Amino acid sequence: MPTAAGDRARVQAVLALLFSQHFLPFKQHWIINARSTMERAHAKLGISHCLSRSRPRGHWVTSRGRWMTLRELARLQGLPDTFKWPCSVVEGGQMVGNAMAVDVLVHLLPEVFRAASLM
Repeated sequence: MPTAAGDRARVQAVLALLFSQHFLPFKQHWIINARSTMERAHAKLGISHCLSRSRPRGHWVTSRGRWMTLRELARLQGLPDTFKWPCSVVEGGQMVGNAMAVDVLVHLLPEVFRAASLM
């Protein structure tokens, strides 16, 4: 369980809701947006919430009983496991939350240029 009281309360509230709906959050990979407000603290099964700079370590994995690691967050953005972080974990999480996945841009930009008659 998270150590900060607010985070812990949000995780416990979402877990209670999942159990009441007969889900198995400790056996399934539910991702809880735990560093948000209580109204936005919800869970997704096997899908990450939007990464954001303001909540660099705010994704609780129910099946693992821990926050997502910086490496896991970086993988969501398409960074290779060999990427070396020149900063702290929190700063790395902020950078990942501020980024857009390169794989998305590779597919998106040609369409934008085509629509703007630049290609």
